[in-house]
Amino acid sequence: MIQAHCFLNRADRLHNPDANGEMPAAEDWTDPDVKELRQQVGQLTDYFANFQQNQQQQAISETNSQIEAFRSQTDGQGNPLYPHFETVRSDMGLLLSQGRVTDMKAAYDQAVYMNPEVRTQILEQEKTAAREAALAEQEKLKAARAKSPIKTSSPATQTNKPVDSLDEAIANAEAMHG
Repeated sequence: MIQAHCFLNRADRLHNPDANGEMPAAEDWTDPDVKELRQQVGQLTDYFANFQQNQQQQAISETNSQIEAFRSQTDGQGNPLYPHFETVRSDMGLLLSQGRVTDMKAAYDQAVYMNPEVRTQILEQEKTAAREAALAEQEKLKAARAKSPIKTSSPATQTNKPVDSLDEAIANAEAMHG
């Protein structure tokens, strides 16, 4: 029934003049229902494009916030936890986008390891820290030795006298140990 009604409307418009008294040309004439549907499709397309754009902007904003929070983390003394972040930032993004890692910490660790310059810097810092720790430990041992009294009667400090008999050696050992 709807098809017959549309057909009759079209046929009526084709054979009747418009408000100016002119007959519309067949190729210029468009069904008003089609025009209305085209408008609705255009509006929906615009709405959907705006919706997608808003969703993308929101996702970008959230991601940038997460990145900034990660980048600005510090340790207890205020030193950056991720001092090489800016150097390896693009490598981190690549690792995350490829799905090779699932979080920013793992991305940072792998990106730092993959970057030979940064890895060399870190290894040098670790060596320096290990040397400093070893020197500090040696200083502690020296200080502890300096504080402890030296025993002059210990067996290591006494000279060994020649012993004439087994009885004399036993008597000497008893004298040293009390």
